[in-house]
Amino acid sequence: MALDDVYYQADTPVARRQVNTLQPKYIPARILWPALGFPEMVNPSAVTSGDDHTTCIHLLVIAASDKLSRYDVARHLRWVSWQQRRTRFLPVGDHSFPAEQITVNPVFFSSTDSDLTYQVVLAAKKIAVALAKRVWKFYSDVWKGSAGIYEVMISQAASSAPPAGLNNLIWINRDPSDTEDKPSEEIRCLLEKFVKPRLANEFPLEKWAEIRASVPYKDSNDMALDYEFEWSPQTGLPRQSAATRVEVLHPLFVGPASAAHPGRCFRRSGAQFSSSRQVGAGHL
Repeated sequence: MALDDVYYQADTPVARRQVNTLQPKYIPARILWPALGFPEMVNPSAVTSGDDHTTCIHLLVIAASDKLSRYDVARHLRWVSWQQRRTRFLPVGDHSFPAEQITVNPVFFSSTDSDLTYQVVLAAKKIAVALAKRVWKFYSDVWKGSAGIYEVMISQAASSAPPAGLNNLIWINRDPSDTEDKPSEEIRCLLEKFVKPRLANEFPLEKWAEIRASVPYKDSNDMALDYEFEWSPQTGLPRQSAATRVEVLHPLFVGPASAAHPGRCFRRSGAQFSSSRQVGAGHL
């Protein structure tokens, strides 16, 4: 039995009576696609030809692993309703996808789109993604060269688990006790490894000695609140609450369309979307 099998099958009656010394390592990741403005749209109940990928959920994931497996994805990936999009942790079996219903393939840059982007093709060339070179470099540096980029596909059967309508895909947090009061690991990485170092470089401590006392920020870490929370239109300052926390979102529309919206189309191909549409992925 492979080590991944041991990890994934650890929640069994026998395993629960033993001390688990094979705790799997948490793998940080960023779901590049779907993203807000570029949702995933599927109809798992549709009858399609073999080369039609509109019945299965697809993701483009960059992870701190050069050998991401389907068991890794099963441990970390969850779906939730849009109303629960700030969920930070759910155990395996709770809004997760079975490992045997997941396919993970490494993705290679098929070409250089421009001086600023790579082209990444997935879903049997049905989806073309322009990936910013700076995004790839950022995560490669953060994860010290161990980063890999992957296409994740959920089978048609498992893609029917999320209900029809708008859902959200999440990569769970490292800490099982995290609630919506805490940032997701995706946004935490951006705050700690991108926003705060950049602000500290642009606004070093010696500059703050010249700032007048009325300025609400006392150092560059305070300024990071502007990125972490939405602003209040009344005060122009960040509103620090769980409901106003800025988040990296991954919308998932599942069809068929409801009776209330008979004209809404959830398919990737057709009049609404080109079957080889290009989407931008990985804005920091």
